[in-house]
Amino acid sequence: MDVAMIVLLPDPMPENAIVNPIARTYLEEDGTYSFDHVVPGRYRVVPFYGSTLNLYGDPDALRCVQAAG
Repeated sequence: MDVAMIVLLPDPMPENAIVNPIARTYLEEDGTYSFDHVVPGRYRVVPFYGSTLNLYGDPDALRCVQAAG
């Protein structure tokens, strides 16, 4: 896989959530990823890649992903 962004979405995602504090990281070449300094809670791990890669920073797209899950 080329470039993939892995996003850690709070579950449920607050209505007034903003994108900057949402944890995100890149997928390594060997398929691993990690997050640092994550506050305890419930999260959903969501990958963005290919044509969806630029959507990881869009709050509306993140809400749609969460609603679909």
